[in-house]
Amino acid sequence: MVEGVLIGDNATIGAGSVVTKDIPANATAAGDYAKVLNYNHPGRYINNKWL
Repeated sequence: MVEGVLIGDNATIGAGSVVTKDIPANATAAGDYAKVLNYNHPGRYINNKWL
């Protein structure tokens, strides 16, 4: 955990992502140094191919 980093309510973080900056509420973030992919539809770009 990185001190001072805030993750907003209802945010979706991709598995294995490294979060180093604040993630706003209702956002989707993923990547090695997580980048916000979407602000209005949390989880929209996170898919599980095995279900």
